[in-house]
Amino acid sequence: EKKINFQPTYNYYLQELKKNKDLKVFISPSYYINKNVRTFPLSSFHYSETVLCNEEGKFISYFSDRYGFNNEDQEWDKKKINTILIGDSFGHGFCVNREDNILSKLKNYSNSKNDGFLNLSSGGTGTLIQYASLLEYFPLDKKVDKVIWLITAGDLINLKNENQNEILNKYVINKKFRQNLKKKSFEINEIHKKFLNIEIENKKNFK
Repeated sequence: EKKINFQPTYNYYLQELKKNKDLKVFISPSYYINKNVRTFPLSSFHYSETVLCNEEGKFISYFSDRYGFNNEDQEWDKKKINTILIGDSFGHGFCVNREDNILSKLKNYSNSKNDGFLNLSSGGTGTLIQYASLLEYFPLDKKVDKVIWLITAGDLINLKNENQNEILNKYVINKKFRQNLKKKSFEINEIHKKFLNIEIENKKNFK
């Protein structure tokens, strides 16, 4: 008999953490809009088994790439990039296994399966965070055939909040502004760990 798990993500994460001390939970970049951080993360934990969500009674997780996105890491090493996908939860592949997300389906129907397919999407984000992610992580050293940018109505609502953040606004005001996030993956992990621990304590106190 198939076991259906309807636990909240937080409870599930703490339970599974006893079995895998390196387990992480996805933290959306939008979490930091109102936080005081020197570096603004545009991705989640890198090189980590990451719990995503549960819509159908089973929790979905994936092993993140070198920058904290939902990719097989070797996609970054391909000589040519066929497609870069950017968007929110639809692009990220919320609550579906990696092989069932939009980018994987595009790759399966492509005649260029040996090329790279990169997903820079993050759930819960709007168009400003997505734009910043493209600027920070676009592989300038490779030929990229196309960028597919998924925009939904919710992204424009999120944009209103993102416009309030000083760091994010710098990407619009100064076209040359970068945080050099490709070189800060370990720093980003530490930022996430700090705030994840705060959230865990807050929820414990609430209970």
